[in-house]
Amino acid sequence: MERVAGTLGRDRDLHPKFCLQHDGAVLDRGHGLHHVHGGPAIKAVLYGEVRAQALTRCCGAHAEGVSFEIQDRTFTADEQGRAVLEAPSGSHDVLMRRGRDRLDVKVVKFLPNQGTEDEFQMDLCFYIYSEATPARTENGNPVQMKGQPKPQARRVWITPTPDAVPKDAVPVRGAVYVPCNDGSEEQVQLFSSNAVQACRLPLERMRAGGFDALKGVCPLYGLRIEPVLERDYLWHADKPTPMSDVTLAAHVVASTTVTDCAFQKMLKESKPVLVGAMRPVVLVRFPDLNVLHVDILDYPTVEAASQYLTKHLQADVPFGLQLDGRLLDGADELHLCHRGSMLEAVALGRVDARFQTCCCRAPVANVDVQVAHFTAKSNANGQAVLIAPQGFHVLGWNHPGSPYKEMPLNVEASMEQRLDVPIEPWLYVYAVKMTSKTWLDVYCDAVALDEDASSQEQQVWICSDRRQVPEKAEPIRGFVHYQGHDGVEEKEEFPCVNHEFAVKLPIEGMHTGGVHQGRTAAPCPFASIRVEPAKNTDYVWHPINPSTLANRTGMQGGCELARLLHNRPVEMGTLRPVVQVQGPNGRMVQVDIQDYPTVGDARSMLHKEFPGFKEPLSLQFNGRLIEDDSFRLSQAHGGVTITTVAMPSR
Repeated sequence: MERVAGTLGRDRDLHPKFCLQHDGAVLDRGHGLHHVHGGPAIKAVLYGEVRAQALTRCCGAHAEGVSFEIQDRTFTADEQGRAVLEAPSGSHDVLMRRGRDRLDVKVVKFLPNQGTEDEFQMDLCFYIYSEATPARTENGNPVQMKGQPKPQARRVWITPTPDAVPKDAVPVRGAVYVPCNDGSEEQVQLFSSNAVQACRLPLERMRAGGFDALKGVCPLYGLRIEPVLERDYLWHADKPTPMSDVTLAAHVVASTTVTDCAFQKMLKESKPVLVGAMRPVVLVRFPDLNVLHVDILDYPTVEAASQYLTKHLQADVPFGLQLDGRLLDGADELHLCHRGSMLEAVALGRVDARFQTCCCRAPVANVDVQVAHFTAKSNANGQAVLIAPQGFHVLGWNHPGSPYKEMPLNVEASMEQRLDVPIEPWLYVYAVKMTSKTWLDVYCDAVALDEDASSQEQQVWICSDRRQVPEKAEPIRGFVHYQGHDGVEEKEEFPCVNHEFAVKLPIEGMHTGGVHQGRTAAPCPFASIRVEPAKNTDYVWHPINPSTLANRTGMQGGCELARLLHNRPVEMGTLRPVVQVQGPNGRMVQVDIQDYPTVGDARSMLHKEFPGFKEPLSLQFNGRLIEDDSFRLSQAHGGVTITTVAMPSR
C-alpha cells in the first residue's frame, strides 16, 4: 500500500498527503492489496488542511485545553486554541471537546490539496452545585456539636468544567437569569447533567457589548443564579464575584481595549466560582400574617433576632418570639427552631416594677420578679425592668427568704408601665443558746451551739429573711407587739401556723407615718415592735430596753423594715433559765440559775423572799432533801418544782 501511494504521487504529481479509499472507507497504509483484489476500484483521495481555532461563543476569546476529533483522529489545540486539522477532502463532522465534555460539533469541508481556516464556537455550558460548609473553630478544626447540630450555609458554586465538580456535590434546583440584548433577562432552567445541575445559555439573545455602557464587557458578568426557594434556607448572592453585576463598572474600565471574557477566565483557571450560599433561616410570622426570614448565622440567639426584627421594622416596641404558644427566652439558641414550627412575633411591653416596703415606701433590693418567662432582680433603688408580651399575665415575686407572692398584670405594648409593689412584712422570731461567739459565728457555724446545755441562756432574735435563721435555732411561742392606727398597742401571735418561726404583721392595721420628700415624717412603725415570749415556768424573759430597733430608728431615721430586709438579724432580748421554788406559805418564786447556780447561793435569796420564817429553810427535790449546798440548780431545770421545808433548829 505504501509503494502504491508513492507511485501515484510521482506519476500524477499529487500532494504527498492523500489516502486510498475502498468502498468509501480509508485504507490503512499497511493494509495488503490482496484484501481488495477482485472488488471495486480503489480511489485515491487527497487530504485537505483546516487551521481551526476554538473561541468562546460570548466574546470570541481563545480557549485553552480543547481538542478536535475527526473520525478516529484527535488533534490537540495549543494555548491559543489553535490546531491544524488534516482529513481527506470532503465534508466531515468535527467534534470539539474539553476533557470529557462535548463542546461543539460542526461540519467542516476539507478542500483537496488546500489549506483553509475555520472557527469553532464553544457553547456556554455551566455546572452548578452546592456543598455544606462545616462548622469550624478559629484553628480550623471541626466544631464538636452537642445535641442538635447547628445548620451551616450551603455554598453554591458554578464552573464550566465538569471535572471540577466534587464527587459529594449536591444538585441545586432553580434557574439561571441571563442578560439579553434588549436589556431584559431570560430565565434558563437547570437540567441534570453528571449528577449535578447544568444549563446552556441562549447566546443568540445575550448581550455582547451591544450597549455603549457595556461595550467590551463579557455578558456573563451579568449572569445571576436564583435557586428554588426553600422553606428553611434563603438564597444570598455573594457580592462581588466575577459572576455579579457589582463587578461591571471595574470590568468596563479594564475592558475598553482588551476583551475580558469571564468564560475564558473560568476555563483557564479551572476553578469553581463561588456565587452565593443557601443560608439557614427561621420563619417568623407577625400578627398581620406577614412572614419574615431571620438568618440563624447572623442572629444566633432569640434576643439577637428580636433586636433585628425591631430595628428592621422600625418598631417603637420590641418583639419577642413564641414557639407553639411558649415565649422563648432571650438566651435560647435560634438554630434549635430550625426546620421546626413557624415562630410567632409578639409585641412586648416594658414593665417598670418598683419594690418598696409597705410601711415607709423605702426601696427593697434583691427581689426576684418574673412575668411570663422573663425574670429580673430589683436593684438598689428597688427597680426591676421586665419585657413581657402584651396581654394579661401574672407578676410573681419574692424577696430571698420570704414567701412567693403573685398579682395580676395587664401589659400594654405601646407604653411603659410603672408598678409599685409593696413588700409585706414577714418576720421570723427564733432563739439560740447563748455562747461566747458573735451572731455571725452562730449563723455560720451552727455546730457551735451546745445541744446538751439545756439550762443555758437563750438569745431571742428577729429577722426578715428565713435564710438567716440558723440551722439549730429553736422556735418559741409568744407575741409581737406593734402600734395600731389609733396608737393603741396590738399584738400578733407567733410562730405562724404555716411557717415555723414566722409571724406576718397586718400592715393595714399598723400605724404608718407619712412620707415627705423621700423622708418619713413619723418614725417607722417597725421601730415600735417588741417581742413577748409566752409565759414559761422554765425561762424568764429579759427584753433589751430600749430595743435595738427603736434606738437605730431614733439615730438613723428611715425605714426599719428595709434595714431588716437588707441587714443581719436583731437581738430583742434573752430567755434566762429558772427553777420554780414553792415557799412554806405556798407562794411560788423563780430562781435565776445564772445568778444563783447552786443551792447554797439560792438559800440566801430565799431567806429574803420568805423573811417570816426564822427556822432554817431546807429544799426538797423529788421528795428528797437537798443537803449539799453545792448542788447545782441546773440539774433541776425543766423538772418538778423545788419545795421549801422549815426545819426546826437543833
